[in-house]
This record gives sequence, C-alpha cells and structure tokens, in this order.
Amino acid sequence: MPRQGDFWSTPRPLGHPGATAAFASVASPLLAGFSIAAIVALAGRTDRGLRGDLAIMFFSLAIACLVFAIQAGLAAASRHVAVAERVAVHPEKARDPELMHEIRSEQWIDEDVASHHRLLARHTYNTGILAFLAGLLCVAVPGPGDWNVPRVAALVIVGSAIGVELVQQIHRPRLLAAFLAPSDEDLRRGYIPFRRREPPPLPTDLVAEVLGRPPDGRAAGRCADCPHPAGGSEAR
Repeated sequence: MPRQGDFWSTPRPLGHPGATAAFASVASPLLAGFSIAAIVALAGRTDRGLRGDLAIMFFSLAIACLVFAIQAGLAAASRHVAVAERVAVHPEKARDPELMHEIRSEQWIDEDVASHHRLLARHTYNTGILAFLAGLLCVAVPGPGDWNVPRVAALVIVGSAIGVELVQQIHRPRLLAAFLAPSDEDLRRGYIPFRRREPPPLPTDLVAEVLGRPPDGRAAGRCADCPHPAGGSEAR
C-alpha cells in the first residue's frame, strides 16, 4: 500500500509486480501443464484406486487455481504501467498542474486495481501449489506391499514440502515462519537471527553527483567526509 503523502502510488515491496508477473507467466503454466499430464496418466489406469482418484481431484483443483492465477497476474500487469510511460504518452500534460493531476489520479486508480489483482493471483497461486503438492502426496503413498525406503523417503519429502508451504502461507509458528520467509516486522521484532543494517555514510562527491549540488544539512550529516553536526568530522 502507498504511504500517506506519496505523489505516485507505489507498490510495496517494489518488486511485488515483477514477482507476480514471474509466477503468473512462468511457474503457473508449468505447474498447470504437469498437473494436466498427471491427470491424463492417472485417468487411463484402471487400477488407480482411491489414491489415484484423490490425486486427480487435487491436480484438477491445482489446474483451476493456477489458470486463475495466470489471468489475475496478466490483469495486474496490464494495469501496472511505469510513470515514465504514462507521461510519455501525454507529454503536454506534464507542463500543466491540473492535467498532471489527471495522470496522477489515473495512476492511483490503476495501481489500486492492480494491487487487487496481485492479491488474487497470490492467493490462487498459493492454493494451487498446495493442491499440486497434495496430488503428489497421493501419488507418493505406497500401495499394499510397496512400502520400501525410497517410497517412504518420497512420502516424507512431499509431506515436508506441504508443511513448509503451509508455514509460509499462514506465517505460523512465528519463529519458523520468520526463518523461512522473514518480513519487515520480523526484522524489527528480532525474530530472525541477523540484525538490521543501516546504510554506510556517503562520500561528499557521491552526494554532490547524485543531487547535482553540494549536500545540504540533512545529507551532510550522513556523509563520511562532511563536517559532523557536533563540529567534528566523521572518518570515512
């Protein structure tokens, strides 16, 4: 969600649109294709039993969720347009504050709609992942007389994958979830075993190059070779 006072509506984290486009256009089609192939293979077997029927059910659910995730991800991508592209389409509006406000209002509306689509894509993708893993679990369960070390190992691996996915989705238990998928709140509360780092001081020449002018008082307090606010100097 954008912060109060932002000129443009910016997604947070900034990489969220790119991540949504990646799993919607790459991961979801691949997993949906694997699920279709598994259903075709299982449906042709007369000895599939209850485990096979459950696997077909879960793979079907995975296909439905993953296809919806693809559609939601594409809808989000169609709304998330870079600000520079918006201004380039109507360069005359950039010189008029009132017309510029029209571009800004349109960008905020599109970003709100895109955020909704990204939320739908993420939830349906997560559900599709769980359904896909549940289908694999049904396939991995050995039949009577087929219990051996490799089959049991496969069963444990798929079951563990389902457990890890559930922990990441519901973010419980908190410490384990913070270790597997840490958030900003986990970092602030100290749930993860590394400290929050502050950016190092900036050299004066770099600040002047970025700003196009000598650093002001706020930037000077963060420069390695600028005078310290207390009157001393901070070592580079």
